[in-house]
Amino acid sequence: MNNTELFKILIIAHATLGGISLIAGFIAAITKKGSQPHIQSGRIFYYSLGGSILLSLIAANMPEHSNPFLFAVGIFSGYFIIIGKRAIRYKLPMHVFNTDRIIHIVMLVTCVLMVMVPLIISKSFHIVAGVFGLVGMIFAIKNLLDLRNAEQVRNNWLKMHIGNMSGGYIASVTAFVVVNNFLPGVISWFAPGIIGGILIYYTSKRIDKKMKSSMTAYRMSLIFSFVLALGCMGGIFAQTPKFQINDSIKVKLLTKKQMLEDHEVLFSSIKNYHPTPFLYTNEQEYNTFYNKQRTEFPDSLTEMEFCILSKKLIAQLKCGHTYGILSDDWYSAVKGKNLLLPFDIKRIENKVYINNTTIDVFDININDELISINNMSIQEILQQMIMIQERDGNTLSFANEMSIRKFRNYFLFLYGFQKKFSIVFKTKSGDLKTIDLNPTNKRLKDKPQTKMPENLKKIFSNKWSSFYFDSINKIAYLDINSFDDRKEFKKYYKQVFQYLTQFHGVNLLVDLRDNGGGYFGHGNHFLTYLTSKKFEFNFQKSSSIKEKNDYMKLGKWSKLTEFAFSLKPKKYKVEGRKVRTFTYKPSKNLFSGKVHVINNGITFSQSSLVTAQLHENGALMYGAETGGTESSTNAMIIYNLILPNSKMNINIAHYQVISNSTKGDFGYGIKPDYLYSQSLDNEKDEVLLYTLDTINAMSRKTKP
Repeated sequence: MNNTELFKILIIAHATLGGISLIAGFIAAITKKGSQPHIQSGRIFYYSLGGSILLSLIAANMPEHSNPFLFAVGIFSGYFIIIGKRAIRYKLPMHVFNTDRIIHIVMLVTCVLMVMVPLIISKSFHIVAGVFGLVGMIFAIKNLLDLRNAEQVRNNWLKMHIGNMSGGYIASVTAFVVVNNFLPGVISWFAPGIIGGILIYYTSKRIDKKMKSSMTAYRMSLIFSFVLALGCMGGIFAQTPKFQINDSIKVKLLTKKQMLEDHEVLFSSIKNYHPTPFLYTNEQEYNTFYNKQRTEFPDSLTEMEFCILSKKLIAQLKCGHTYGILSDDWYSAVKGKNLLLPFDIKRIENKVYINNTTIDVFDININDELISINNMSIQEILQQMIMIQERDGNTLSFANEMSIRKFRNYFLFLYGFQKKFSIVFKTKSGDLKTIDLNPTNKRLKDKPQTKMPENLKKIFSNKWSSFYFDSINKIAYLDINSFDDRKEFKKYYKQVFQYLTQFHGVNLLVDLRDNGGGYFGHGNHFLTYLTSKKFEFNFQKSSSIKEKNDYMKLGKWSKLTEFAFSLKPKKYKVEGRKVRTFTYKPSKNLFSGKVHVINNGITFSQSSLVTAQLHENGALMYGAETGGTESSTNAMIIYNLILPNSKMNINIAHYQVISNSTKGDFGYGIKPDYLYSQSLDNEKDEVLLYTLDTINAMSRKTKP
């Protein structure tokens, strides 16, 4: 049995005993004091709540499930009921208070440690343990001082019994109400304490009148004040994150008011600034999703939790160029911390495997099949990641790929700071194993370089592209991993296509896998060597912004670029839209052979526009569906939005770019004519090998 399974058993037993204590405590409260029903129900209440508290203290200190708040509440509840139970003995003349003094001293020492240990270890005051510790010290010191007058304590045994037992019961009720969300927000924390405190106070007054005791209501008001303090603390932590907060990292908590403001700014900015906000999701559906999120906001969330909700809203837009990241302060706070999984993954068909690891030595290897992390199946985890990943249109190819590429970071965003990762995996021999791994900040190992087929000889290369030629099979292979370059691309393509003019009957294979796009001038210049007629590059935006806000900014270079666009004469007039057009003519060394293109889910933005035009011109497609849609993309210029409270950094696309393709399904990427996927062998590019074999087979068929 692993720690997670044991934790679940403890929590179930804790909840069961807590439920019994609630019923028994209620019966004890409403029955006549001193009667058999009161005595029997009181005993059941004491032992069931005591057992529940004991289990909670064990669970709160288990690895991966540490919970200072649960531990602190357990300490206080236990202290209350122990003193309440022992108060019955105070009326006996022969009772000696030595054991009571020891209990108060133990409580005092425990509370001092609750305050001091975090200060010593993490050099910071732990708000939960610290506040409970300080209040606990007040109770323990006051009780020790009272024991100096044993006669007065004996006279007030009934009020001490009722007050302390009631305090324990109030804590139990509060926990039950909060966990089950019976009351909204902080009301669930305040209500039991306020109602219980008032009842304790008036019960104390009634006892004063009957017994004419010299003891004032001071002790009862002190308990009442503590219960209110507990309610305030509960209000702060009512929405405790689903993950363990690392004491060394300050996590920003957002109030409901702050979240609603940020949420509204995000939504209105998308509607007013995005060029086509309702191209793939109609306005009514988008508004419904937005309003549903607003009704479900709790009283507080951490910055990470709010970021996840915001990313889900952005994902509904289905624009891969509109996305949000956490604040700069958050990234500064976590920099250098051990927070990430020590491996990344790859997906082959419907299974997930370890792709690479850090330099740490542990019992998990590359190509072991990953089954689950912290009792969550890997498929469930990836599905959650896809829901927060931006994408273009209705295709999921980009979201699927990005959830794999960003797996370590997305796991942190979704599930927070973990002390350990419980990994279930299957070895290459088929054995099912479980291993606990520590989080890390180490980078992954350098992977071995993929071996190129022997027939392909490198002719030209630079940082963003390599050009190979197979003189035996007359296949030119041009691998372009980015269109970002703005300086050498004209010279480079001139060299490549001049080289190809010396050969006839050549097949050109263009590899755009993992090419996320870049400068439109670069991609379009490349197309001039592969398009026999002049072509247009059209992009558009709304003629006016409906409602501006002060949080949206356009960078200096973006403003200059837009100004330059505005100087260009308009070729097309579309009502309500501003359309800009660039026209390109075929280049001198035009390639006339057959073109083949390899794509994957990261073929995106400008890269997908290039693929779309090549598809229109008759190129064959291999690999997987592109991440960008065949009909259009968004970008050219990007707005930057900083949300006022969370300081989330949002990018919103400014223009819509229309492709020249008349093919494909609306909202989907360019689909392959030959669907090929990678195998487990990281040193072989199986997709490239399959594609080359297919091209060679085609060439053999066409030869006379």
